[in-house]
Amino acid sequence: MLTFEFDTATGYDKNRGQSGTANSALGKALRWVDLAGNKSMVFFQTMDTMCRIATTLAAYEQAIEKGNSKNEALNFARDVNRKANFSYGVEDAPNIFRRTGVIGKIILQFQKYPLKELEVIADMLPTSQKTTFAQKAAFWLPYLLTCGLMGLPFIDWLDKMFGEKLGLFPKDFLQKVAIKGSQMVFGDNDVGKLAGKIAMYGASAALNIDMSQRAGLSGIMPRDLQSFLLGATGSTIFGFGSNIADGVINGTDGAYLNALRSVSPGLYNIYVALFEGETLGTRGRKTSVYENMYDRLIRGMGFKSVDESLATDIQRITYNERDQLTKEKQRAVDAFIKDPSSENTKRLKELVIKPDTVKKERERKQLDRLGRVQAGMTKAELEKNQYLLDFAR
Repeated sequence: MLTFEFDTATGYDKNRGQSGTANSALGKALRWVDLAGNKSMVFFQTMDTMCRIATTLAAYEQAIEKGNSKNEALNFARDVNRKANFSYGVEDAPNIFRRTGVIGKIILQFQKYPLKELEVIADMLPTSQKTTFAQKAAFWLPYLLTCGLMGLPFIDWLDKMFGEKLGLFPKDFLQKVAIKGSQMVFGDNDVGKLAGKIAMYGASAALNIDMSQRAGLSGIMPRDLQSFLLGATGSTIFGFGSNIADGVINGTDGAYLNALRSVSPGLYNIYVALFEGETLGTRGRKTSVYENMYDRLIRGMGFKSVDESLATDIQRITYNERDQLTKEKQRAVDAFIKDPSSENTKRLKELVIKPDTVKKERERKQLDRLGRVQAGMTKAELEKNQYLLDFAR
């Protein structure tokens, strides 16, 4: 009978929490907290164990079929399991975790899983020599079928980086290509729309389920330093606190439900599906309505519908286009002020920029920062904040 020592999902062993304070009041309280935490993770741990068993047995059988000895097959199976499902112990931690001391371990404690995923992706890149074409195809084709283009690794991070610096939005571009491409191939009909949705969100889009965020790696890289440093626990605490404060101070509709979502998205989804039938944004604005039992079932199970994702994505694309148009107009005005050539004049007309706009900007360029602030104030703002301007002078 074969026996395997599986790497656990947490990296802890069965002796966790046993110490000299085990019988103290604090020790007992910690054991209850630990027990509650473990019970809440039963479903995840069960699925994780099943994945590890299936991966290890499949790898072992494959190695035996290739003629490897029992010990070689065992070692191969352990290696495959570790690469596919990761180990969270010190022995498999990236060097950056082991070489940055205590401070580094604290800061990076929430980034171990993403970094292990990066290792797998690196092996599957087209330029990698560690895997064959067949292995790369076996990885990427099912991945795209499951997650779609919106689940591509790094897409959220790239969108933020290139969007802010260069005004280029890879995510917007991919969605526009998917939509227009499906219309060109299948026509502007239900078939074309379905093909575009599947390309963007995966095959489950046929059931109106978006798997790109659930199974995809689009957010594998933190989009900002705050997310990187806070990690899951810090972000949860911050989100909970800010939503509670919003409810207490501003009385915003949906603030307390959003606080529940920060702590437990699962409970939030079930509550919304059973009792609310709709979700609200940060200002109490309605974001989605679940009109039938199927929509509520999708939400209760924790999935985002394709309809919801499309609304969010179209809002993002529209905002980005509007922001880029504003910046383009600013560049056109600056270029004309610097060089009032016929070409720059033509550009102003194409963007429908009025002469008065250019005149005001020319005047603002002659002012310092405080002068521009004052020039941009309304009469009411000047009356309210005159003491600030007087103090600055």
